[in-house]
Amino acid sequence: MWDLAVREADYAAADAYLQRYRGAPPWSRRVLPPLARGDSAAVASLLEEARASENRQVQIAARYAATFLEDYPTAERLARLELAWRRRPAIRADAQLFLGWLEMARGRWSAAQGEFAAAEQVEGSPDVLIHRALAAALPFGGVPRQDLQAIRGELSRWKPEPEAGDAPGLAVRLRPHLRLYLLGMLSARLGDPDAALAFANQLARLEVPPDAAPVVRALALTVRADVAWQRGRAAEAFSLLELVRGEVPLELVRVPAYTNVREYAQEQARYLRAELLARLGRDREALRWLQVALHGAPDEFVYHAPVHQRLAQIYERLGDPGQAARHYGRFIELWKECDAPLRPAVEAAQARLKQLTGESP
Repeated sequence: MWDLAVREADYAAADAYLQRYRGAPPWSRRVLPPLARGDSAAVASLLEEARASENRQVQIAARYAATFLEDYPTAERLARLELAWRRRPAIRADAQLFLGWLEMARGRWSAAQGEFAAAEQVEGSPDVLIHRALAAALPFGGVPRQDLQAIRGELSRWKPEPEAGDAPGLAVRLRPHLRLYLLGMLSARLGDPDAALAFANQLARLEVPPDAAPVVRALALTVRADVAWQRGRAAEAFSLLELVRGEVPLELVRVPAYTNVREYAQEQARYLRAELLARLGRDREALRWLQVALHGAPDEFVYHAPVHQRLAQIYERLGDPGQAARHYGRFIELWKECDAPLRPAVEAAQARLKQLTGESP
């Protein structure tokens, strides 16, 4: 309920929900309404409270600011406080990884690389290679070819194995499958469809724990659909994605509130499905999918800019210039400092916005 209230900017309802807690509500939820209202005194008081706490609440609030407010500068300031306040290494590593994902949301792969590299230097940091590969595989990231090739090379050399003595959970046991999926997606980004499909085939043949078989099948289907999409075969790609059912074992869904990504939750498949609906002229279906399909994903905010761009184009086709202008404006704002490969998309949106409103953005 709190999530729904803040998505609708109903902060009175969000405050009322927090009053129902037995004991103090999570700090990350208490700070969001004053952030949204611009209540600097309340925010300063809450930050003083958080300074003495050794937990990830500030990082969670940073993700809330990015997700619910689309306020990336505030999200960055909060995440950097986690680094400045000398948190435990694991907390610092998660905050540093979040900063890498935040740069991806801004369309700045060039800056994201530096944040991911810094995360690799933090003691106890998780597999940063997975984060870099997931980020590079995004269909809208504008990642240079040489970087895609370098990451694919690292993944090719990576031998995912559990630590000695560990009883690995399902996510760890699926790392070999994740590796093949990422190799396939990076190959697709590189315009190497034969390699992408070869990795998808390897993935489909790899032995898998029975309860994870639908997840692995969905990953292989996503690679094949991406290849079909890039070949201009939208109907074929969509038919492949219709077989992706979102069947994910609870163990892979129940992640900590501070996590930055869910490797097996198929966000890319959901985004691609919306893209294909728009490509197939099924605009109203695409509209509904874009509006809700990524809700709840830890990296939902990374998709905000391209989702706004596509929503603007759909609303324009549907004859709603007001909504189109609003979404073009948000897209332009979120990617206003994006890397050079993404600038043409922003400039095209600026031109469309000017035509819709008669004013410069």
